[in-house]
Amino acid sequence: MATSKATLRVASESVPMLDLQRWQASDFSRPGDYVFTLDISSTVLPKGREYPMVIKLGPQTVAINVRHLINSDGSKFDRLCSSLNLGHPTGRKDPPVALLQGYALFVGGHAMPIANVQADQRVPQKVLKKYEGWLRRAQVFYRNALGPEKIDLHSMIFLVEGGADARKGCEFNGSSLPGLLLIGVREGCFSASARFAEELPRFIAHEAFHQWNQDIEKVRYLAPETRMMLLEGGAQMAASLFLAEAGGREQRGTAHDVAAAAESCVDQAGGQRRSLKLLLAEGEHQLAYSCGMVYTFLRLVRINQDPAIALGPLWTYLLQSAVSSPAPGDVALNEVFGGEILLKDNLVEIFAQNGYMLHAETGDLSRGQQFRVAVELMREVSRNDCRGKYGLFTGGGEVVIDPEIKGCRSLRVGGTPISVNGFNLRNQVMLARSAWLSACQSKGNVRVDYSSDHAAPSMVSCRSPPAYLYSPLRLSPITYGDAHE
Repeated sequence: MATSKATLRVASESVPMLDLQRWQASDFSRPGDYVFTLDISSTVLPKGREYPMVIKLGPQTVAINVRHLINSDGSKFDRLCSSLNLGHPTGRKDPPVALLQGYALFVGGHAMPIANVQADQRVPQKVLKKYEGWLRRAQVFYRNALGPEKIDLHSMIFLVEGGADARKGCEFNGSSLPGLLLIGVREGCFSASARFAEELPRFIAHEAFHQWNQDIEKVRYLAPETRMMLLEGGAQMAASLFLAEAGGREQRGTAHDVAAAAESCVDQAGGQRRSLKLLLAEGEHQLAYSCGMVYTFLRLVRINQDPAIALGPLWTYLLQSAVSSPAPGDVALNEVFGGEILLKDNLVEIFAQNGYMLHAETGDLSRGQQFRVAVELMREVSRNDCRGKYGLFTGGGEVVIDPEIKGCRSLRVGGTPISVNGFNLRNQVMLARSAWLSACQSKGNVRVDYSSDHAAPSMVSCRSPPAYLYSPLRLSPITYGDAHE
């Protein structure tokens, strides 16, 4: 039988003013003995950069975040004592509950010991072994560059549930606290068709690096947006360097990863016509991953053309919080991304100044590039065809017309498109996009075919051409021959 409620009893002379968040006052409270309950039936991922309050690891196993009760922010809240005890109806008390970065672990209502890796019972053992193996390899790489981490590392691996496509595709959610990695995985990651083996090492390496670089948030001489860029973009960059050394047939090298980050940065921010600093301040934190990786790479190659050699010197200097002089490889965000609007030309120029050529990809696109072009293309087609609301969602690496849309002229709602004017969206996606742009120029239409043999093609008219399109990019070192072309 699964445990669904946790109970908190607080002995206090008056009603305690606690930062309760999701805890609810109970009808069983009485003066001097105040009772609160918490729904622990499932893991709920909070919005933004907060940490989960409840992590469900099994029918009787749960981790509860009590940090906000013990270390409450602000003077308006009372604080609980720093140790927790479990009292039982028999009068017996267990030893104090061990806390791991504010998380208390329980099984069947009793405190449980903290293991190095605590995982949901449904996570396959082979996945746990892969996780532990890649984590150890990443730790060795980072220790060699930056020295040992400050605190022994523990991990909690849990399943992310909920949503119509929870079992489709593969998605990770990660958070890093000093000495603790919280790893959320969708159940679809365990299917045979998932790109799990390719995505897992990079995700692990990113989260693990935060054990070394998370103190960048305390370096006050850096602007907030710079700290965020170095925090998330730095972890992306470090993960790429680790994977380049670790090898594997699925790894395409650091230059490929940085080009993909530049693509994503320009794609996400370039069309919004506002400065990167402003976008980050408005909560567009995902830009810190892609744009931050570009920024970190440029700082590294200013120190040494081999960014792996520069990794240690850059972070050692940055994390000396008392230092206020310019760090090695220092470069202003505005110099990289432009002061008012993020422009690709800014990136092309500054890459060239640092020995790299950033240019349009004209050869074979990677699988990720193909998929991104396909997603953008079908979003444009949907925007032209669907009234009021338009969009799509992806599941298992497929593009699907959003089933919530009810006002489309021709598109098959919920359908999975496979081609535009006969050009396949998997391996001929640039030709498919060219067909669409030709239709926009001539105010004509295109034929959209679907994966189902029973679905008739849709004829979609281009009424409004795109204002901005993503460009697949390639990054390569400038050679003597390149400089004289």
